[in-house]
Amino acid sequence: MTPSVRSRMWASGVSFGFGFVVANYGLVVVPRPDQWIWLAAAAVFAATGALGVVFADSGSQFSVWAVLGFVLLIGFTLIPFAWAFSVAVAPAGVRPGSVWPVDATSDNFRAVLDSGSFGHAVLNSLIVAGTSTLIAVVLAVFAAYAIVCSRFRGRRAVYALILGVLLAPLVVLAGPMAGQALAFGLYDTRRSLIVCYLALTLPLALWLFVSLFSRIPWSLRDAARTDGATRFQMFGKVYLPVVGPGLGVVTFIVFFVAANDLVLGLALGATDKSMPVPATIASFGGEFDNVSAATAAGGLLWFLPVLFFVLVFQRKIVWLLGRPNR
Repeated sequence: MTPSVRSRMWASGVSFGFGFVVANYGLVVVPRPDQWIWLAAAAVFAATGALGVVFADSGSQFSVWAVLGFVLLIGFTLIPFAWAFSVAVAPAGVRPGSVWPVDATSDNFRAVLDSGSFGHAVLNSLIVAGTSTLIAVVLAVFAAYAIVCSRFRGRRAVYALILGVLLAPLVVLAGPMAGQALAFGLYDTRRSLIVCYLALTLPLALWLFVSLFSRIPWSLRDAARTDGATRFQMFGKVYLPVVGPGLGVVTFIVFFVAANDLVLGLALGATDKSMPVPATIASFGGEFDNVSAATAAGGLLWFLPVLFFVLVFQRKIVWLLGRPNR
């Protein structure tokens, strides 16, 4: 038995084992409303194991471990959203006890949309995240071009520093930023949030643009220069066709990351005057009859634009993030 066949058989056995455990747990422990979800998950695991057996001795490039990991990822991703939806549609005074909604109502979504705090928070997020993203994109384009095209000393150190800032926890930066905003009299203002959000948007935009620019065939630029092309001609016929679609995707990614930040929004905002949507949702209180349901409803409403963006631009996102930088 070859190593690939042995690996596929092991993965098939693990998948069948998962399916057996999930099916028995669903039948014995899980109550009736959610029982079919567990049985469906067990059927998916069993089907994955069956595919592994069928393709075990074939020459096709088929990884059962990858399929099993994908199934687990989908399950662990969808279940929290299903539970949030169940909480969001629960009637007043009812605490949901199952993932499958019971006596669903849209009152909580209407209450969130009709509340003045949520609408004002959406405006704050659009202004703060949008302005910070535009500034970061403009600065990151020039910096990424220099990092990719210029072979200056310390280039790798600069890029490593950028990644270090990108991976730094925002909680560490939130306290000093709030202190500086208080010292300058800018606390609880959109201006302070725009400036502080650059600590999040600028490293992310720079990292993404380095990844994007590393895919440009710079030999075309040199050939265009040799043929006497002007800067405007090179921009329209060399740079824009390659960078243009990716530029929009990078801008949207940076915007959504900034718009979904919670730490800086809570640290630098205290009232509806400047608090963005995530901070406002986390601060929902007595204005709603069911705070937990309103929180879940507000989170799902704010997630819809992100979901739409991912579904529409999924190929571009995978193309942008799926290859290592040079």
